[in-house]
Amino acid sequence: MIVVFVVAFGVSTFVLHRGASGYNTIWDGWVYGFAETLPLIPVLLCARRSSVLRGAWLALALGIVLNTAGDLVWLYHDQNLNPIPSPAPSDALYLLSYAAFIVGVAILTQSSFGRVHASVRLDGAIAGLAATAVAGMMWFEPLLRASGRPLQAAVDMAYPIGDLVLLVLLGAGLAPQRYRPNWQTALLMAGVLWFVVGDTVYLYQVEAKTYLAGTPLDETWIIGIFFMGLAASVRDRRRSGGPRASVSSPATVAAVPVVSGLASLGVMVASLFRSDPVLVPLMAALALGLVIARMWMTLREVRESTMANFRDARTDYLTGLPNRRAFLERLQSMLRHEGVCTGVLLIDLDGFKEVNDALGHAAGDELLCVVAKRFEHRLGPRGALARLGGDEYACACAAVCEEDLVAIAHELSQSLSGPCVLDGISVRVGASIGVAVSQPGDADADELLRSADVAMYEAKRVQSDISVYRAEANPNSRERLALLDTLRDTVDREDLTLHYQPTLDMRTGQVRGVEALVRWQHPSLGLMYPDAFIPLAERAGLMPQITRAVLVQAVRQAASLDATGKRLHMSVNISRYDLVDEDLPGYIDDVLALHGFPHERLTLEITESAIGDDPERAVRCVRELRSRGLRVSIDDFGVGYSSMSRLLWLAVDELKVDKSFVVELHRDPRAQAIVRSAVQLARALDLTVVSEGIESEEVFHLLQRLGTDVGQGYAIARPLTPAQLDEFLAQPDRSWRLLPHLAIPAGS
Repeated sequence: MIVVFVVAFGVSTFVLHRGASGYNTIWDGWVYGFAETLPLIPVLLCARRSSVLRGAWLALALGIVLNTAGDLVWLYHDQNLNPIPSPAPSDALYLLSYAAFIVGVAILTQSSFGRVHASVRLDGAIAGLAATAVAGMMWFEPLLRASGRPLQAAVDMAYPIGDLVLLVLLGAGLAPQRYRPNWQTALLMAGVLWFVVGDTVYLYQVEAKTYLAGTPLDETWIIGIFFMGLAASVRDRRRSGGPRASVSSPATVAAVPVVSGLASLGVMVASLFRSDPVLVPLMAALALGLVIARMWMTLREVRESTMANFRDARTDYLTGLPNRRAFLERLQSMLRHEGVCTGVLLIDLDGFKEVNDALGHAAGDELLCVVAKRFEHRLGPRGALARLGGDEYACACAAVCEEDLVAIAHELSQSLSGPCVLDGISVRVGASIGVAVSQPGDADADELLRSADVAMYEAKRVQSDISVYRAEANPNSRERLALLDTLRDTVDREDLTLHYQPTLDMRTGQVRGVEALVRWQHPSLGLMYPDAFIPLAERAGLMPQITRAVLVQAVRQAASLDATGKRLHMSVNISRYDLVDEDLPGYIDDVLALHGFPHERLTLEITESAIGDDPERAVRCVRELRSRGLRVSIDDFGVGYSSMSRLLWLAVDELKVDKSFVVELHRDPRAQAIVRSAVQLARALDLTVVSEGIESEEVFHLLQRLGTDVGQGYAIARPLTPAQLDEFLAQPDRSWRLLPHLAIPAGS
């Protein structure tokens, strides 16, 4: 197509011989007409492949056909008449082609570049009327003198005015793109600019009576059509950013009505002192009227857009329910009413992640919508339902008492009992619901929602459908947060306290080693035991730091004992978080090397539950630790559900029988059977057996008879401070019988 146009333009301008009329019938008729209709091919192909913009491209194709038909009518009919009519029949086809171009560009800008407000679409008419008024004031009289026909003068001015309307429509359509045109838009604008050049030069030549046919001016219109064909040939390569927001005209294209309005006002004022045709001030008045209408429409659109933005900012896009912001505003409003108890239900779906992973996000979204409808139907007018995000919903209700809210929670939970068919598969999900009720004087929506969130996680923890918030059971209370902050500082300073509980060789009566037990000397709460702060540290992710701090102190203490000739084993507990810490073995190597303590006398105790969190990684970690010469012990052995099977693939050195079996040993034959079995199993696997929780001499001797290797418990010694440990180890050797108690307070 490009080659054909270049050849046609060159031959027509520089080679072809033309007669007195300025036209060559064969060349300007058939060849020119063929070249002019050639852009129809890409335009029609574009219309065929684009369902959304088909109407726009078909209108542009119609404009090309009408323009070509106008050329043929002029060449074979109008120019052969004597005199040539003015305006000629071909002018009707040309004007109709402009109308088709305007319709096509209007549809294209509206459908392709983003939704444009109705007020913006008026800009083309405003600019056209204003341009008509200005052009009439400037050119109508000269054109009238040149042609002698008012209608001909009006028709001559209509062409550049149509060009201006096309440019305004394209410019307004670019507002959603922030006036950055794609290739289609740029080529269309280039084509219109060629129309502007041709029509403007033609108008001036007609006024000056210097227009001649067959000059390069005649090629400007066919070049403009050529660029329309190019626009249809390219595709926009920019990625779509999703649905484009509608464009508010005041901040984007307000210059068009403002400039047009000022121009129209100037024309009306000037017409008071001139003898312009009545059509000129009439066009200016119509343009001003449309400017006023556009501003009124703009104000209405801004108001509607503001309301829509307000709704969108408070509506969940997926379910249509209120979102978190709207819910908190509604809840805050309910809390302001004195004398009315307000309750919050926080609902988190159980099993949603499995559905989402198995069936995909589309099925997950559909499930969220189904759940929302079920909740809405069951709740009715009794409360305000919202989706907070993900698979979390919330409900705010005015309640007489806590029991009312619990009853509503049961109803919502029951609404999920039925199956839901997604992608041909029947699935079920459950819910964990946290319930929180406002207290007199409560006026903080965020705090009430947080309380419901605490209750919801408590429901998950205890695997219950519903849990009611209790302040005393809140692990995230302000006091706990303050405690956590102090704990962080203590861990950062490595200022934790260690007590050491001796272990005894049950055969020789010699002290075999000690177990390091962490304590926290709180500045105001005193000495705190692990059960008071370890759960808090686990939730805060502090366990790896605590483990490393304990290791450093424990190894330092063991090395200190070595220096005094007391070569003991040291046992340190590590958590499930440490089993996934790939840097831990190297860190232990560095600590042991720093203090000169041998690997084989450091035992790391892990619980069965820690192994069960991630068995594969636990196996790799244990293998790595033992490859370095460290000993590994399974703590609390027997309280898990798969202890025997784990011993098949988890290589350890020691089994530590849980104290729950040991304390019942002297009065429960079943406990004796369990311990005896554990000892026999350890003998078969060549493992050391440690029994903890020895609290009486009777149990101590019974464990000796059962074959336990190592004993630990209050009957031997309580956990000791480093100074107390030195005193304990300084006692005379009494390997022939149970070691006596030290006078140590029971709470130490």
